[in-house]
Amino acid sequence: HIIHLRQGVGLSVFMLGYLATTQWKRVLLMGVACLIHASFVFICVIGLGVWALKLARLSPRMQLVSLLFGFMIIGATIEILAGEVGARQVYVYNEAELDISGIGFAFWGVIFLLFLSAGEGFLEKNMFSFSVLAFYLAVYFLTPLSGRIFESGMFLVFLAGLSLWGWRRNAFLGAFFLFTATGY
Repeated sequence: HIIHLRQGVGLSVFMLGYLATTQWKRVLLMGVACLIHASFVFICVIGLGVWALKLARLSPRMQLVSLLFGFMIIGATIEILAGEVGARQVYVYNEAELDISGIGFAFWGVIFLLFLSAGEGFLEKNMFSFSVLAFYLAVYFLTPLSGRIFESGMFLVFLAGLSLWGWRRNAFLGAFFLFTATGY
């Protein structure tokens, strides 16, 4: 249970950084979150990728294509990378078989399509959150670590979903309610 407590503390520190008003506080707090829990290293790498692609002035859809390609490479080597950043659980996951139902993939895939349908303005504003979701979907079938990493970025996805408008927001809230109510 200590692992989940560390991840919760890491999430708190990370969100303080994410919502910080100054750049130095943002970088400092997000960096500290990486020291608290290794999954935030991957979240921060996603954030750096989004930042670099924004500097390259690519359209949101081209940013997404570039990120998905990178995520597939990361997904193929994630156990090695996780071991290098100190995630001791990677050795437990290496011994386990990937036993997943696909229900989570289907649910988050619908949310992904909902975000995608919201338009380029929404994607540009929420590219970091959208990329965390895209990472999860890209590596879902490749490693059991995808869920652990997504747990650290799920709050960002939820915040992005709350910034949807009209029927998309209602669909997001309804889907999230049903997913939660079914206990999955």
